[in-house]
Order: sequence, then structure tokens, then C-alpha cells
Amino acid sequence: MRKLSIFHLLLWFLLPALLTITLIGCSQGDGVKPNAASNREKYFKTRVQDESQFVVELITADIAEMAYYAKHQAQPKVKAEIVTAEEITPISYGFPKYKLAVSLPGKSFDYTLEVTNNIWSPETYSAFTKAVFDSLELPASKTPAPSDLALLHSLLNLTATNIETQNKALSTALRSDFSNPVPHEKAAALLGTFALRENSGSFFDIRSPLSRMTAHLAFAKALASNRAYGPEGLVAQALLSTLSNNQRDALEQIKLLDQANPDLAAWSRAIHARNTHDFRPLAAVKDRSLLEQVEHFRAYAISANCNLAWEQLPDNLKIQQPDFCRIVNAREYSVQLGHVMSRLSLPLELREFTEVYQLSKGHALKAAEAITALNQMPGRCLSPMTNGTTEVQVIGWGQWATFFQHHICHAVVNNYDFLANKWGVPEAAREFSQKCDGIFQELRLYPFVRLYNCTDQSSHRASIDDCLTVTTTFPHLVPTRAWNQIYYDVPVAPHYQPKPPHVDEWHSHNPPPGTAYDPYPRLDHSNLVRQPNSVTRLELLHEIAPYDCDISYSLCRIKYKKNANYEQTEAIYRPILDYDGDLMYQLSKTLTNNPGAYETLLAKTAAIDPYRYYNLGEYFEHAGNEEKAANYYQKGMKACDDSISASYHASYLIKYYVKKGQIKQASELADSAAETYSSVGLQTKAEFLESTGNYLEALDYYKKIEERYKTSDELMHFCERYRAKTGKTDYDSVFESRVKSLFPNGIEHVALKDFTSAPTDGAVITSTNERTAQAGLKKGGIIVAVYGIRVHTFPQYSYARDTSKDPQLDLIVWQDNKYTQIKASPPEHRFLNEMHTYVSGR
Repeated sequence: MRKLSIFHLLLWFLLPALLTITLIGCSQGDGVKPNAASNREKYFKTRVQDESQFVVELITADIAEMAYYAKHQAQPKVKAEIVTAEEITPISYGFPKYKLAVSLPGKSFDYTLEVTNNIWSPETYSAFTKAVFDSLELPASKTPAPSDLALLHSLLNLTATNIETQNKALSTALRSDFSNPVPHEKAAALLGTFALRENSGSFFDIRSPLSRMTAHLAFAKALASNRAYGPEGLVAQALLSTLSNNQRDALEQIKLLDQANPDLAAWSRAIHARNTHDFRPLAAVKDRSLLEQVEHFRAYAISANCNLAWEQLPDNLKIQQPDFCRIVNAREYSVQLGHVMSRLSLPLELREFTEVYQLSKGHALKAAEAITALNQMPGRCLSPMTNGTTEVQVIGWGQWATFFQHHICHAVVNNYDFLANKWGVPEAAREFSQKCDGIFQELRLYPFVRLYNCTDQSSHRASIDDCLTVTTTFPHLVPTRAWNQIYYDVPVAPHYQPKPPHVDEWHSHNPPPGTAYDPYPRLDHSNLVRQPNSVTRLELLHEIAPYDCDISYSLCRIKYKKNANYEQTEAIYRPILDYDGDLMYQLSKTLTNNPGAYETLLAKTAAIDPYRYYNLGEYFEHAGNEEKAANYYQKGMKACDDSISASYHASYLIKYYVKKGQIKQASELADSAAETYSSVGLQTKAEFLESTGNYLEALDYYKKIEERYKTSDELMHFCERYRAKTGKTDYDSVFESRVKSLFPNGIEHVALKDFTSAPTDGAVITSTNERTAQAGLKKGGIIVAVYGIRVHTFPQYSYARDTSKDPQLDLIVWQDNKYTQIKASPPEHRFLNEMHTYVSGR
């Protein structure tokens, strides 16, 4: 078993050297250069002005350059770009046409490229490749020898070091036999395997390796005079469709693989799981390869439950292979699992980074070189050497660097989110963030990390300004989901957008033509989901990717305007309803008025994801069916090894036990909830002690909440209940000291008539949901009073909302430039939205 590298520890202590490294002098990579003077009026500071133009230029330039190398065994030396693409009149909506200008030594010509299907399909570029071959008088190769499948067998061991080892060997073989189509098919398969490991959440981006795969496959087809692909080409073709999220095509393509061959059967199973997210076929395989292990874990985490997927994973894989942490960090996970992620994810990323760097470069990485190494941009297949020769690289260091930068940023953002929001230790989160800033702040994409992790208005504005600089300078390197974050509001600061980030302009063909690539962030783009033809376009994406739950969910929501019935919802979700717990739960929401049908469907869902037992418990709790509610809460606690989730539902079950006279069970459950030290767990224990007359012990637990979570609300309400119930004044001094701290000027009682001018402070609504909509509350509204108590801050509002047992909140709100009295009845006085303290002028 390998030990964790100490490199991550070295990074913490070598800040001065790292802080001297900047982005200045870094190559643009991928052949993308700044605009010439004549193009300065364009928004983006690159020649390419949208995503699809970037992809087309990347693919066609690689094809042209590789053809020249095959003919002359040298890289073409030209002053201009090898290929430039300008979009002309489109063929039809979503399918662009480009005028290509090809510049090779002595062989310049124009070509019209029509993108009529998947922009990453080799067939899209077959005629162009032939035109390049004809211009260079490059002949097709002789019939290649059959493949021995050694590469595909080796790549089932899905480790970074194995991929780089195969990369070095294949790059050497390709250089010595460049006109043989088989090494190019192998190159595409290797790149596809490399891209398959990208699980970087908000930093996900594989457009560059996808484009290189396309170039190699198109080039191989031309060399082979359009003969059928060999096994590596067939796997690469299926991987290409998989990674562009063209699920239906990928599933058809794996049917061409020889299932009698154990290695090809393993590839087929892994690709099937990746596209459908159906974990069941791989679950039945006893001796899974590492590739299959990763894809089974990913499918189970997506369709069933991330926490349960981790529990079933062998311990050695948890600490040796970063793929599993990456997948967890891209999903919702428990606080308990979050502790594991915070220990493992970043060290594993840094270890893999240093190991691959040493393999790639032939020497160990020095700490002072780390940021420069991570900022290297992806290049093309061919690059000049200092001795005048040409280097052939299937996966150059720039591809690896981009891959590692994505995953390091992914780990930092999720570790911070766990500390700040899931575990609730803001000071520890701030300390972690400051350390990471000191080490990683010069990473090209790090402004987006700071945007995700901002803590106040100043850091929010600074990070947005820096992010906008990155999007204009390196638009082709900014992941789509990271780009979206510039638009979004945050709870710690008011909306800030000094200039439009032009996300729709960059993603002008959205998703890239003929694909369902990376749909999740795009389903929030106005040029996709807020257009007259949005439903038609989403239906087409659903046809391309019928197993993509994000597309299915958005189609259902937009087509039926959030009012889809059971039949309409079931028709869209049908391809994955047998095994996708989340979509089964979404479908169950259409049956809430039919308790029997709801229970039947959600019980089936809970067999896949036991956490859904809690949803059943909540349903019957609200319906007033104590026995069923208690039964399902008990099932959830028994099936899910997650004490934090159990603590959120323990209060109801404890009251049920007390009512039944089962005091021992109630006491044991209260102890278990308190051991989590979550706010709700401590409160559950305190309420149990209070209900059984153990007031002094209850006081101690309410003080623990105050100490741990910096809020006195529950302690103050306890003191009020104690005096009302017992008539004693023992805790009056505790109450009065907290009131004085929370309300320095005392509690003020007000009415609507007391407000005339706009408020100078209050609790501002920074996000909305169904509960706020039902109440008539709007984003930007400022709550200034609750039950007649004037609130100047969010903590004051948090206390005041629980000063009455009336289920109806009585609010005074400033919105639409006037004060309004609003009566609202959210469950337990909670809107479950984001609010924070408002101060005028800040």
C-alpha cells in the first residue's frame, strides 16, 4: 500500500517561492492567440470568439499539421495560423458553416466546412481531411497489421501513472510510424481514457482532449482509405460519443465490440455504465477491473447514493485512487463523509500531480516550479524541440497540467464548502482558504475558487473582477460551470456585475453542435432555456442523451411549466426510472395527493437509496400518521450509516417514544443525536432533557449550541419556556444577558404605521424558493419586523420568528419601494432560503 506523498506538506511551507510565480509568459496553448490589432473591438482577447469556432479550429489545425508531418517528417513553419475558421451562413439552426483558411508551406487553400452532426464526430471532418491529403499529395497507408489489444488491456488499469507510461510508449511509436492508422486509433483511445477520468465538478472541461481524439480518428480514417476502425478505433469512437454525452450513439457503438474478448467486454460494460448510470450490470461482475470499479462507483453515486457507494468501496481504493474522491466531491454527501474528503482529496490530487510530472518530465518536481507547471496550457500533437526536431505527444504536459489544475481547484472548493457550510466551522474554513490562497492564488483558474469561497462583499467583488479578466483573456480554458458562477448571487454580498460576462456569446451554439455535451451548467443559459424554441431543443437533447437526468428534469420543468402530472413526468423519466432514485423521487412528487401510490413508489425508491425512507417519514409526519412516520424514520436510521442525517429526524421519533412510554429508546436516540455535535443533534438532546424535567442538563446543551454555533436563539427561547412553565426566575439573568447582546438598544415593538422612509437595516432576502414565493416575498426584500419586534439584523430576525407559537408569521417587509405586512405560514417558521443582515450603503 502506497503512503501519501509529503509534497502537499512541502507546498504549505514554501509560500515565498510560489508567490513569485505569475501567469506572465505562459503560452496561450491550443493554437489560440490574442487578437490582432484589427480585431480589438471584439470582446474576447482571443482570435476565436465562441466555443464552436475554437473546437473547429483546434481539430482542423491538428489534422492539417499532422498531414504535413506525415508527408515531410517535420512540423510546418508558417507565420500565420495553420487553420483559421470564420462562421458563415448556417446550414440550419444549431448547425454552423465555416470558411476555413488553411496555410501550409506552399499549400494554402480555402475550404467550406459544414457541421451537420456531432461537432466532435470524425465524419464531420472526413472531406476536409481528404482535401488536405490531396493538397499535400499524401497517399493512404498500406493495410495495417491487426492490433494485439495490449493497449486496451493495459488501460483497464485506470491509474494516472499507467496512462502516462502508455502515453510515452505510444508517442514514441507514433513518431516512428506516423502514417500508420493504428497508432492514431490507439492515440484516440488513450486520450479518451485520459478524459474519462475528468470528474472535476465545477471545473469540468474536456473540450481540448475531445478535439484531439477527433483529429486522430479522422486522420486514421483518411490513412486507411475509410476502412472500418480496428478495436482501438471502435473503443475510441464509443468514448468520443460518451464524452460528448451522445449517449444513444455510444450505446450503439459498443455493440460493434467483440463481446467474446474479455478486455473488449470490460470496456463495453464500463462505457454502458458511464452512459446509462445503471450500476446493476457491473454490480454483478465479480472481478472488476479498476476502470469498471470507477464506473460502477460513479453510476451508483449518481443513481443511488454517494454515501452508500463510498461505504461499499474497498479501503485500499479509497486511499490510493483519487477518482473516487473526485466523484464524491461532485455529489451531495454527508458530514461524516465530508470529514473523509477533507483529509483525502487534496493530498491525493497533489500526490498524483507530482507522480505524473516526474514520469512526464523525467525528473522530480521542485516546489517553486509547481504553479508554473500547472499553468502550462494544452498544445497540439506536434511541438518543436530545441534541437530543431519535432516532438510527437499524444498527451502533452499541457493536457495533464490542465487536468490537475481542474481537480486541485475542485478539491479546494469542496473542502472549503464542507468546513464552512456542511460542518459549520467558519473559522477553520477561513484558515483553510487563506492557506490555499497563499499556495495556489496564481493558478489561472484560481479566481473562480475565490469566487466560490468568498466571505464578504470585498472578496466577492475582487474575485468577480479577476474572473472577468480570465474569461476575456482565456475564454477557451474557462469551464462552463465556473463561468456561470459570475452571474450567481451569494449570501455574503449584494449582487455585483460590473459588465456582462458574455456567457451566451461564447456559448453561442449551445451545447456544441450535434452534442449534449456538459449540459448541467448550460441548462441555466438564456440562449438555451429561455427561447421560443427551448422545448424543441431540449427534446432533441433528450433524444441524444435519454439517460441524462439534468436534461430530463429541465425538459419536464420547462415543457410543462413546473406542473407536469404523473403520466407526463413518467414518459420523460422512463429510460432510467428502474434504477435512478432521484428521478423516482421527483416522480413521486406528482403523487402526494394519493398516499397509497406515493408510498408504493417511494418504498421502491428507498430500496435503491435508503435515505428516501426519511422522505416517507416526513410525508406521513405531515399527514399526521404517527405509526407510519415512526416506522419509516426507524428504517432510515437502520439502513443509513449516517448519524447526522439521523439526528435531523430524531426529535420526532424521540417524542413518539416518550408518548409510547419507551423512555429508554428515547434517551438512547437523544444521546446518539447529541454525539454528532450538530446543531440539530444538540437541540434534540436538549429538548429531550427539557421534556423530562432535567432543566439544568438541558441548559448545558443549549449553551453548547451557543458556544459551537455562535447563536443564542435556542438558549433564549428555553429560558422563556422555563419561566413560563415553572414560574421560576433561575435563568432570567442568562436570558437578559443574551437579549442585551442581541438587542443592544433593547427589544423595540413596532407597527406598520411606524415605517415611512426606506429602511437602513434589516434582514435581506438574497434567494427565493417555493416557500418565499407562496408568501409573496421577493428577492431583495428587507424584513424589518416579526410579530411586531423590530429586527435590525438577521440574528435578530432568527430569534424573533420563534417568539410566537402561532404557525403564521407576521412580517413587515420593504419591497417594491413600499412597506407591506405579510402573513405567511412556512413549516416551523422556516423559509429555507438565504438571508443575511442588510445595512444601507454597504
